[in-house]
Amino acid sequence: NLLKFKPGGEEIYLEKYAKVVVPLIKGTHNGEVICHFKPEQVLIGEEVYDRVILVMYPSCNVFTDMLQSDEYQAVSGHRAEAISIGHLYGFSNEAAELKELQQKR
Repeated sequence: NLLKFKPGGEEIYLEKYAKVVVPLIKGTHNGEVICHFKPEQVLIGEEVYDRVILVMYPSCNVFTDMLQSDEYQAVSGHRAEAISIGHLYGFSNEAAELKELQQKR
């Protein structure tokens, strides 16, 4: 997640969205918040973000299941209410795949 908050959006995001979603990620969906950064400066580029959040899920299906859950749907509007930019990227974990291949050798 690369997030830029609307004015007053950070409080909405933390109080109405994250308080519900973080337990969903960790508990029900076996995910893990890897990092939650506040960027301090732009080194290359022009876009400024208020938060960079990296979350790891066991699979894409688990992530999709969470997004479709009633619990998530009940608070998802608060995310849209809080942010002006909300880039969300999905990645594969090639480092883990390489480590697994090396262990098989």
